[in-house]
Amino acid sequence: MKTRISTYSLIIGLLLTINYSCVQAQATFSDNEAKVALKSFYTSYMTEFSNLSPSREKKLSAIKSKYCTEALLKKLPALTEQTDSDPLLKAQDSDAAWLKTLTIERDSKKPNTYSVSYIDGGNNKTVIHLTLTKQGSAIKIASVW
Repeated sequence: MKTRISTYSLIIGLLLTINYSCVQAQATFSDNEAKVALKSFYTSYMTEFSNLSPSREKKLSAIKSKYCTEALLKKLPALTEQTDSDPLLKAQDSDAAWLKTLTIERDSKKPNTYSVSYIDGGNNKTVIHLTLTKQGSAIKIASVW
């Protein structure tokens, strides 16, 4: 009886390990892929954020849907209210010219974590910390602080 339980435990353990490894493999992406995704997001988001057209909110929503996880999208309104600013920019406004100073750095201590920074019009450096994840073939922002 003990042999059966041990065998079943071993098989279940192996299946869980294999499943976990497969999930981890799907969630990986290169540093370059992450930086390209973040640059693309911030280029489109900051450019549209500075646009004062009537369609601005609809376009910003589409950009966020493309680059953010569903879980983060649900948290953004509360984060915006808590900070009285856009949590993806850590600002109340934006200027496409700030993109010239945009830098993206990987956090070497935390997996899938990046810092995005830019210099605003008042020469203040803003740093945004992000965690990324892979959903299908897309790299998405999973959290922001």
